[in-house]
Amino acid sequence: MGSVFFDEAFYASQLGKDAPVGGDALYRHYQSQGAKNLVAPHPLFDPKFYVRNNQDIGRADPLDHYRQYGWKEGRQPHPLFSPDYYLRRYTDVAEAGMEPLTHYLEYGWKEFRSPHPLFDPQTYFRAHPHLIKGRVDPLRHYIGSAWHEGVAPHALIDDGKLRVELENIAQASIQGSPFKAYLNESRFWGASTHALFDAEYYATGFAGEKPRMPLLVHYLSIGWKEGRQPHPLFSPDYYLCRHTDVAEADMEPLTHFVDCGMSEMRQTHPLLSPAEYAARVAGCEDVHPLVHYLRQNGRVRANAWVDEDMIAEYISEIDGEPFEGCALDSYLRDPRYRMATPNLLFDAKYYLAQRGKPKIEPPLADYLIYGAAEGHGPHPLVDEAWYRDQFPSAEAGAALEQYLRETHAWGYTTHIYFDEKYYKQNNPAVSGPGLLHYIARGEQDSARPNSYFSPLYYRNAVARDLPPGGALRHFAETGDADGLRPSPEFDPVFYRAAYAGALKSEHPLKHYMMVGRYYGFHPLRAKPIGLKASDWLAARDAQATDRTASVASSIAWFALHELRDALSRRLLTEEASAFAGAPAMIDELGVNATASVLLGRLSSLGERTHVAILQGDCLASRHDLHRLALSLDDHADDIVAVPIAAAPSMSLVNPPLALDGSPRSASPDIDHPDFNFRREVDAVGAPAALFRLAPLRTLLTKMRGDEKIDLDKLLAAAGSVASSGVFLASGAAVRMPFAAARALAAAVRPTAQRRNLERRRKVFYVDSTIPRPDLDAGSDTAWRVLQIMNELGFDVTFVPAVVEDSHRKYIEAARRIGVKVVCPPYVRDIVSYIDETDETFDIAFLARAPVVGALFEPVQKKWPKCRIVFNTVDIHYLRLLREAILHQDTDLFSHAMELKSLEIDLIGKADETIVLSEAELDLLREEGVEASVTVVPPVYDAARPYPYDPATRSGVFFIGGYAHAPNIDAVDYFVTEVWPLVTAQRSDIIFHIVGAQAPTHFATYASDTVNVVGFVDDVDDFLSGMRLMVSPLRYGAGIKVKIIASLSAGVPAIVTSPSVEGAGIEAGDGYRVANSKEEIAREIIALYDQFDALSDLSRRGKAAVKARYSVDALRTKYRELLRDAPPRVVTTAPKAKN
Repeated sequence: MGSVFFDEAFYASQLGKDAPVGGDALYRHYQSQGAKNLVAPHPLFDPKFYVRNNQDIGRADPLDHYRQYGWKEGRQPHPLFSPDYYLRRYTDVAEAGMEPLTHYLEYGWKEFRSPHPLFDPQTYFRAHPHLIKGRVDPLRHYIGSAWHEGVAPHALIDDGKLRVELENIAQASIQGSPFKAYLNESRFWGASTHALFDAEYYATGFAGEKPRMPLLVHYLSIGWKEGRQPHPLFSPDYYLCRHTDVAEADMEPLTHFVDCGMSEMRQTHPLLSPAEYAARVAGCEDVHPLVHYLRQNGRVRANAWVDEDMIAEYISEIDGEPFEGCALDSYLRDPRYRMATPNLLFDAKYYLAQRGKPKIEPPLADYLIYGAAEGHGPHPLVDEAWYRDQFPSAEAGAALEQYLRETHAWGYTTHIYFDEKYYKQNNPAVSGPGLLHYIARGEQDSARPNSYFSPLYYRNAVARDLPPGGALRHFAETGDADGLRPSPEFDPVFYRAAYAGALKSEHPLKHYMMVGRYYGFHPLRAKPIGLKASDWLAARDAQATDRTASVASSIAWFALHELRDALSRRLLTEEASAFAGAPAMIDELGVNATASVLLGRLSSLGERTHVAILQGDCLASRHDLHRLALSLDDHADDIVAVPIAAAPSMSLVNPPLALDGSPRSASPDIDHPDFNFRREVDAVGAPAALFRLAPLRTLLTKMRGDEKIDLDKLLAAAGSVASSGVFLASGAAVRMPFAAARALAAAVRPTAQRRNLERRRKVFYVDSTIPRPDLDAGSDTAWRVLQIMNELGFDVTFVPAVVEDSHRKYIEAARRIGVKVVCPPYVRDIVSYIDETDETFDIAFLARAPVVGALFEPVQKKWPKCRIVFNTVDIHYLRLLREAILHQDTDLFSHAMELKSLEIDLIGKADETIVLSEAELDLLREEGVEASVTVVPPVYDAARPYPYDPATRSGVFFIGGYAHAPNIDAVDYFVTEVWPLVTAQRSDIIFHIVGAQAPTHFATYASDTVNVVGFVDDVDDFLSGMRLMVSPLRYGAGIKVKIIASLSAGVPAIVTSPSVEGAGIEAGDGYRVANSKEEIAREIIALYDQFDALSDLSRRGKAAVKARYSVDALRTKYRELLRDAPPRVVTTAPKAKN
């Protein structure tokens, strides 16, 4: 028998005065009589409980049955010991094949292992600390005392509620402890034990046989890990996802909430936000909103965006009688009501058609907790993936819930076809979610959801039988794919034919709104309105009172609010377009625009900031107007004021004038690289103008009400700029002739300034991609180089080798600092651009050998006087060579040798070569390179150098861009080889992996001591909380800007030798060097708490970076290298050494 399952003293206490004397006699008594009479041999084996709940064992000895079969079948020997739970939680016991109760009695309780979901030894020890000193089994202690007194050992046992539940089941009063009765009698296992453990609701999650254990025990041991909800408004999965500290601690969520989450006002379900509820409902200042809501029984709403009236109406239809009570509670509980509509933007049928079988009911709860994260939308106009892509800073969660709760107020929207800001600008009475208003009422009132969708036109011309609010939905689901026209302003047939190469499989309007408008694609083929510039010019002198002239519709006013690409007036009336087929202007200002008429119009524009005038035969795109508005604000001093109308004698099809004195055939597309208003070129006349509203108002206020207006002078004084208009009749670009533009430029430009602009030297800059300074350190350096070039007076044309849709914001940023970016769809490739362009360049700045190797010959052939500057960025072959040696990769070694030959060949062909460090220069000299090579370290200035106090900071981090193989290798090596050596002694330190484009396998590194951060928007802010950087690079080449960034921010570093190669900063000035895994771990452990040493490294590191890498220090380098460069001299390339 052994001592484990037979406790002599306990058995004797069961027998009382009839107990035999002596251990052997007691054990023989148990074998002969005790087992038959179901006398317990041990406090943790209750034979009566075992037989009562396992009647299939017949007359078998319960203890023998348990030892041979019962524990393997999950049968409990005692109400508070669960074999299944113990083995699932402690896999080492399961793997060893040990019987769990034996393990607990011999080892488990000493190791604080939990025997049952409702008993936590650590919690019990904290309440009874003397037991630890006395080495007493806490479960035995509880069973011998509080168990008999009815004191429950768990927060989810509410004795008062449980007693009421059990008495309702038994239809009799319960004597003694309700907790003991609950565990001992299976008829009570379906009882609710707490206000937030609703057993009836929990049981609905089991399609077949219910568990053979109390439902609360099932939840605590198994259910919460499977995501089963203990209450309609408590989701374990949601709680753990939202509160990552609980998930990281592997804590059961409901118990955590009752113990502390409730007092911390943590959210339990997406349908009830504590902050929103408390702000809306009075009386819950001292109680958690969930508890308050449950007490109200439907008298208040759980949130503001679920329409409980709609749910109640649906329930009434199902039940055939008026509904009373809490509609949301009934909806969440009763599967009969699962198809109710809780909001106009949640369509249960649509959702389930995508989702299939939901994990939980009703569909709304499934969507909020699971479906949204998997990309399943609740409505055709709620696009989860698009929302996440457009608004990456939004918190995790369902797009619909966020939009309805708060992000609509920020201008966020859930679908590309609904422009929240545009809608509210044109419908100022709308204050809540615009899309809800549009579906409920706006579409019926013919309000537009965006500039290119007209519900009135769509219904009349395409689908007349749609339900109220269904036109935009119909178009989103099928109309765009079928090529149906959304409005007179967008022609999908024309668009698909015109841009077939770019469109691929996308729908036309979706492509135009997401991509096309940013690349200057046109939404429709222009058609004539029929009014010519001469008509307007002739009518300009008519009397202000004559408002009947036929030319009255030749002028329209458009306003842009907050520089958004949205117009306050529509160019064409929907009636004329949809029925008469003859477009007409809707804004009739009369024949002569007098000051009084203009002021009347302007006074209605409210807070809008810009105004555009369009002539009758000119169509300027909304996107053009938006960009011109940006230009006015950003470069007001560099823009020529251009009259709205040209003289009748002028030809409107000649090329415009650039300030270098040459005519240029500029594109009508404002995004085309040759449209250069941002680059101080006089992009000249068009019969369309845009100007600021404020100076115009000031000017008009000074005029007499009956005074005639000379619009030429008015617009010039107001500071207008011409749009790139297009003749509607012919599609030809509208131009001002050379002579007129020259005269205009002379009138508005100081001669000296114009001569200075004409002397600007031109740089042809090629790199792999447009610089993306928020993603990687190399891009940050390239971006600062562009800024320096611009500051030094260079006219830069940048041609990236690769362009993706995600790059467009960086392209726009470059253009706005004066850089001309040439990219698809305007050029096929870089060589084609060199062959076809009429530009002449003074300097070709070519970066990275693999990117520009094939460009040297075309550049020299096209521009023989052009000076070539080759920027290695780093010595590429050196990085690959080191990687090949590290991994013993012969193919990579061969590739490195080929790249070595190419790089050294290009250095010989270039007039000047840039390397990042003296170490790289020395290496090239050792290879026999005699060409001119200049060391130009990367540009780096900390944006916001925070004070460094190691006592207020924590953590070790590595940062890098993971499109770069050495950075991936560094993280893999550090996490697998180095970090375990650190955590073996310091498990309190956390290692943070930071940077964009991290590979998917990094996610497997996440643990209590490793935090996979990924991309961060504000690096300086992140660094402000870090105590120490580590850079465990094992290979690479060039200066590692990540080190410079860290030292500049004052964060000391522990680095390997390749990490600081060529940095030009001595060890001790901000960093320490350690190369082996043991050395790195030892340095981290030793330095982490040495606050004086860390502060000294911080101070010295910042000083070293400031002296070598600041923009001020490097501007002189670029001036010498580019602006003051000597005449071109080409050296003969030496043969590379192998």
